Amino acid sequence: MSKLWLPLVSVFALLGFADAFYLSLMHFQDSDVGCSVITGCDAVLSSEYAYLFGIPLAYLGVLYYLSVLFGAALYYQTDSRLILKLIGIIVGGGFLFTLWLIYLQAFVINAFCQFCLISAVLTTLMGAMLALGLFKYSVEEFS
Repeated sequence: MSKLWLPLVSVFALLGFADAFYLSLMHFQDSDVGCSVITGCDAVLSSEYAYLFGIPLAYLGVLYYLSVLFGAALYYQTDSRLILKLIGIIVGGGFLFTLWLIYLQAFVINAFCQFCLISAVLTTLMGAMLALGLFKYSVEEFS
């Protein structure tokens, strides 16, 4: 089976990790993130919605992307279908959470953060690659 989709998921997760790590570092240093494409980062990142149980979402994003990368590496070591399912659940949850965050930016905060949008695009791409890959994996398994 061609597993090109899983390396793509890993690349997207690595880019997402870099995005979340940058935001985490800026939060930790209490520095301006420097939105250069759109305005609104400050409004989004300083809102009450930028935290979950007191933890900055950027920190949780680092854990999210690392778990996807770790899962992909573990899959390559074990070739376990269970690992693929777990990655799918993690990314599926991330995608649903991303939809919620986009809603908050659009309709509650009324501002957008370019770094948050990058993360949303990367999570969507990871979800699409996983869905296509797992579908192909299932079709090939039953062929």
